[in-house]
Amino acid sequence: MDLNFQYAEHQQSLMRAMITTCCTLRTQHLESAGSVAKRIHAWQQAEGANAANGWSRLMGAPEFPDISYQRTTV
Repeated sequence: MDLNFQYAEHQQSLMRAMITTCCTLRTQHLESAGSVAKRIHAWQQAEGANAANGWSRLMGAPEFPDISYQRTTV
């Protein structure tokens, strides 16, 4: 497994969720991030990696803090 690719996919999904104003898209991006987190967690568990425990909290139901969106025009 290419962990760098997986970490990048996870981070990009979270960033996409942060910038969208559409609840449906936000949920889809968070579900995608959760799916990647599950893959990373499973791989790390199989390899006996100590860092694996940190991914288990990212795999639950999609949750996202209330974010205020500020749009600026140029």
